[in-house]
Amino acid sequence: MRVFLVTLLVLYSLYVNTCHCQQEDEQQATVKDTPCETPECVWEEISVHRAIPSKQARMIAYKEAVIHVTDGVYVATGYSISNMVMIEGEDGVVFIDSLKNPEQALAAHEEFRKITTKPLKAIILTHFHRDQIGGVNALIEANNDSNVQVIAHHSMETERLRFARLTTFNSRRLFQQFGANLVSSDSKCMTEGTPCLDSATVTTTVEGDTMTFNLIGMRFETYHTPGETGDHLSVWIPSKRVLIAGDNVRFAFPNLYAVRGTPSRDLVGWYKSVGILKSFRAEHLIVSHSMEVISGEAKISEILTTYRDVIQFIHDQTVRAMNDGYEVDDIIDRVQIPRHLANNPFLAETYGTVEWSIRGIINSYIGWFDGYIDGLFPLTHSKKVNFMNDLLSGNYGDRGWVRMANRAKVGLHRSNHNLEKNGTALFDELRWSLQLALMATEISGSNKAIKLTKQIIDALAVATHDNQIARNMYWYYINRCKLEDSIVQLHPIKHLPISEVLDVISLRFKAELCKPFLVRSLYVDLTDYRGEANAFIIRNCILERVVAPDITSQFDVSLRTDSKTWRHLLTRKSHIADAVMLGQAQLLRGTHDDFLKFIAFIDP
Repeated sequence: MRVFLVTLLVLYSLYVNTCHCQQEDEQQATVKDTPCETPECVWEEISVHRAIPSKQARMIAYKEAVIHVTDGVYVATGYSISNMVMIEGEDGVVFIDSLKNPEQALAAHEEFRKITTKPLKAIILTHFHRDQIGGVNALIEANNDSNVQVIAHHSMETERLRFARLTTFNSRRLFQQFGANLVSSDSKCMTEGTPCLDSATVTTTVEGDTMTFNLIGMRFETYHTPGETGDHLSVWIPSKRVLIAGDNVRFAFPNLYAVRGTPSRDLVGWYKSVGILKSFRAEHLIVSHSMEVISGEAKISEILTTYRDVIQFIHDQTVRAMNDGYEVDDIIDRVQIPRHLANNPFLAETYGTVEWSIRGIINSYIGWFDGYIDGLFPLTHSKKVNFMNDLLSGNYGDRGWVRMANRAKVGLHRSNHNLEKNGTALFDELRWSLQLALMATEISGSNKAIKLTKQIIDALAVATHDNQIARNMYWYYINRCKLEDSIVQLHPIKHLPISEVLDVISLRFKAELCKPFLVRSLYVDLTDYRGEANAFIIRNCILERVVAPDITSQFDVSLRTDSKTWRHLLTRKSHIADAVMLGQAQLLRGTHDDFLKFIAFIDP
């Protein structure tokens, strides 16, 4: 049976708009206007102790530590949401991954340097996620050696650009999922205005499926193992029998789809990659997101076999059900992992879930259209809500939302009663109640509807307490008004590496200002940028970036400057006239006004 879908994102729109509150009498269809109480106050009135007793309840409390795995192999855990590995050899050390930001990387580095002061020779990056690459520059600077090799798969640049295009969106979503920012508001890059997401250039790329490096007197084998990301590398050190699996293995149910927002992951490639990892017969298994290192060939083989097989099970049974004609909701009800796998402690749904995985698989194969005919040209969310209000109004005048709220309250009470009596919440009742309460809240702005919505989310957080992602997302929405100012909103022009800034400028084009047949062009030569010169052309209400343009072309404006000034001009921190006067920029063609007219089309 198809369920009318309403997402938690309704809460976002609820709080960015001002409200007009109405005081409702649930037994009579009378409305009394009262002064609007801000949503912030309404949320703060309600204790969240049931769902979220403490910070430790919503995020695992990591303790900083350095684990000695085997001779010359160390793992720094607890300094970030991910781990960093140090391999000590004859004449130096190799780091694998670099944590989320410079501050975390340097803290782990300080502890590593208590073990050895041998020079840093290379940093191997397992994949492009920020909690793997964020500390690279800081580590190179701390070791005062620009010749440090930085090794990654060749597709990392493509993956990084995909992330860069949604910089601000990703900074919000990551906070919602993990309860933490990529960088702190008082980090060096934020206080000094330097790029927070700048990462050292990869000096050595793995082009094929495997590549071997002889470093610090030992052999490092890198394998392209796509899974959680397409650029993923796993590292095998034969002499130590140590396998670094990165994000491709977690000691929990795999995160086959990330609710923070990622492209659908290739599950066939993923379980095949885990099969490759199993073939090494490792004695020690290190993963990115665990305080534990697993040792013992038999135990590791069992974990990897189970992990591989559960990914294939979810994929194959979902595709089978699709071919058998089942719809999305029916597939979710139908595909259940076998009991012996569900009870495996290494497959607990504390991070990923079966339901999210199934939805991700279906989306990866067939995209957004789910097969329901009313989805070809669906009503907008707000129109659906208003029609539901009309449908349910009856004797309530135009206040059908009161009936929604009443039914939501019934569902909440039923679930709470069952939880107290039998120890389990009624998850379906809570999900339906949440949809009704969100609609009631959106229609009315009623304080009672807001409180009811919060109470239902609170109950859902209790019902899903084992899943830390769901818990964090619920916790975020419950406390959104208080947390909004805590999010460090990363800005693509200010905080990305200059190579990525050049790529994302077109995404900031203000098409609403465009006029028919408008064509304008700007040539930019950045004196401190190692790449080619760039031109930007406005045409057909798009902004095209042209790399290494023909310099004989006649551009409306030609500019020569450095990367810092270019950022400041784009963000309006500097004015072109001042930059020229101070010698920070040269206009080789065109006037100040010509330049200003061009960048007026770009969001600062």
